[in-house]
Amino acid sequence: MIEIRAIKPDEHFFLEEMLNEAIFIADESRKAQVLIEIRPDLLKYFENFGRAGDIGLAATEDGRLIGAIWTRLFDKQSGSYGFVDEETPELGMAVSPAYRNRGIGSLLIRDLFKKLEESGYTTVSLSVNKANQALNLYKRSGFQIFSEDENAFTMLKIL
Repeated sequence: MIEIRAIKPDEHFFLEEMLNEAIFIADESRKAQVLIEIRPDLLKYFENFGRAGDIGLAATEDGRLIGAIWTRLFDKQSGSYGFVDEETPELGMAVSPAYRNRGIGSLLIRDLFKKLEESGYTTVSLSVNKANQALNLYKRSGFQIFSEDENAFTMLKIL
């Protein structure tokens, strides 16, 4: 049975694993070359998780972590990929490959939207590669294109 719950402080390591899964590389054989250990600029998405504005949920099955979704506030100087403004948290999420296409991403997004609304947020943003299959999930969840560059969309959801 799938459970969606708050991520625990001793599970914050899992955000790094999920961010590695979330990185879209069209050629999966090259994915190992872009892991966070090689891309320290990505640490800002989960390092010291639990600061003001951080909200995180975990998906579990039989007690195993299988997915995560989280948000973090950034300022303009931080240069996050999905930055819209300083009041809009940016979303990161991934589901472990063996558990994809089972609706877990939709459950994570639904529950995160509730948490964001309860916390007083009115918008949430994200960045997604134009070729990433997750783009369809984000569109179905109500995200709209806010801006784009050659490879990616910044998307915004009004809660």
